[in-house]
Amino acid sequence: MSSITNNSDNFNYQVTMHDQKEMDEVNLTQETEIHLERHRSVTGANFLGTVLGFLSTGYNIQVFDLVNLVLAYNYGSSYSNFYETTIGNADIYGILVGLLLFGAFSDWFGRKACLLISTSLIFVGAALSSVSWGSNGSLIGLFWMMAISRGIVGVGMGGEYVSGIPNTTEDSEEVNYRHRGRRVGFSVNVVELCANVLPKLVGLVLIAIFQYGDIQAIWRISFAFGAIPCIGLFFIRLRMQNSQLFQLQRKREGFLSLDKFDLKYICRNYWKPFVACAGNWFLFDWYIFTYDTFGARILSQVTGAGLLKTSWILLIQRFFYILGPPFILVLIYLVPAETFPTRFRAVMLGLCSAAGKCGGIAATEAFNPLKQRLGGGDTGLRNLQFVYTGVACLGIVITWFFTPEYKEKNLIYKDVQYAEFRRELLIVSKPNDSLEEKKEEL
Repeated sequence: MSSITNNSDNFNYQVTMHDQKEMDEVNLTQETEIHLERHRSVTGANFLGTVLGFLSTGYNIQVFDLVNLVLAYNYGSSYSNFYETTIGNADIYGILVGLLLFGAFSDWFGRKACLLISTSLIFVGAALSSVSWGSNGSLIGLFWMMAISRGIVGVGMGGEYVSGIPNTTEDSEEVNYRHRGRRVGFSVNVVELCANVLPKLVGLVLIAIFQYGDIQAIWRISFAFGAIPCIGLFFIRLRMQNSQLFQLQRKREGFLSLDKFDLKYICRNYWKPFVACAGNWFLFDWYIFTYDTFGARILSQVTGAGLLKTSWILLIQRFFYILGPPFILVLIYLVPAETFPTRFRAVMLGLCSAAGKCGGIAATEAFNPLKQRLGGGDTGLRNLQFVYTGVACLGIVITWFFTPEYKEKNLIYKDVQYAEFRRELLIVSKPNDSLEEKKEEL
């Protein structure tokens, strides 16, 4: 009789726990949806801050392409391959550091605080780049100050990516999750690609003005333009707020740092999407960072054109790049931002993007040696195109077999699933804890 009673009690306990589990999940979902509905009015300032932030980032990430050509004209053989690669890679190294640091900080301290710091770093780095100098007129000192300054800009840009993209993705969820991709695509990808045109336009005007005068003014003013938008942007971002999904996650979980249970959850549920996001970003940045760094010099070498004609060609080329956001959006920005729960969205986005920057660094470091190995000169450049075609084809394979689809799926349920995972761990761990305490008492 006693065993029957115990079995009945256990059954009732299991039924009660199951019912409570379902009720908790429903309540959590309803609470989240109501909370989001009440706070949609705050997304306007966040949207404007995101748009202006990626205008700044889009300019600064492209400004070195034409500047690189100007430096070669300005300093001749003193501007060796070593310094070209060092300065060209400085912002990539900086972005890599910023992605890893701000990826953790954004999930810990909040998106807004990290965006304010990122804007400040971009301003300081761009300003220092424009006034670079070497002690007693040393060109080596000038080049190293320029490299360090571009590294500071890169750290700020890395913070921009891992704080701005999660924040605008989560805000878009509040507006209409069915149109999330469209909204993120406009505020991030389209804006950044349009901003990529600005350095070419600014450079074209400056070259037309200074090509027969002080050519040094071209690169100094080009860098300075990257600092100007940050002044107004900083004050706009003072009005921004952390997304409501982030605030609700913080309210539910508190200031928890990532732990072994998070690692287990990621390895069990997200290893395949991580391979897709990180792998595609690696290949994409391998391809794009090479042309962002050396594109102007490649055009100048192949066509034999001077500064003014090369700048015209680059400007026209950049206008065609604006047609690419649907493709870039799916592979690079939106998928990593949609894939992971709010609790570690910025961290995982930072790791995926960091994999991309590793591809950019590897490609930039390998460009000149690989060109020489493949024949050097025009022959080496032509043979390199086959290598990059292979890189693009490999990206197609990774996309087809590994990339997930999140179109018209609500991000709220990822947070619900994660909360349920933590709750199950808590339920399982409590009996063990009680048993250990009883053993200690005995």
